[in-house]
Amino acid sequence: MENQKNFLPVAFQYGIILAVLRILVDFGLKMADVSGMIYYLGYVIGFILEIILIFIAVKFFRDKINEGLLSFAEAIKIGIVMMLITAVGTFISFSFIDPDFQMRKAIEMVEQYQPEKLDETIEQIEEGKKNPKYLLSLGVWILYFSFIGFVISAIAGAVFGKKEEQY
Repeated sequence: MENQKNFLPVAFQYGIILAVLRILVDFGLKMADVSGMIYYLGYVIGFILEIILIFIAVKFFRDKINEGLLSFAEAIKIGIVMMLITAVGTFISFSFIDPDFQMRKAIEMVEQYQPEKLDETIEQIEEGKKNPKYLLSLGVWILYFSFIGFVISAIAGAVFGKKEEQY
């Protein structure tokens, strides 16, 4: 593949779209003030969006940008860059846009399913509020989202991969 095209514009475009969609799903559920269980189903919606958009981005790159060719490595790069953008966007959303929402939902879930651990949970949450570890949290988000991006894009690369025919 001597005429490889740059995958970054596609990865950035779809990564931003994915980050915005995940934030909108999260924001919508927060605004609706749904129960903890329903709120955490938003993660499932986010995961489904990740799968769909990574597959769309990989296929778009292959068909529209790279003349029908796609290496496994290109698919991986697209997925990981998309998920890095999503990790940063989602981290900012969760950490700085109503960060107490997560804690309130966690307390609701403990109250409902393990009331005997309520005091312990509240104590842990209060301790975490005193010493927020934003860099550690961001690092964990980046690792988690990168791994998910790697797995999804590896599957997309296997499905859509097409190498140049050699004669």
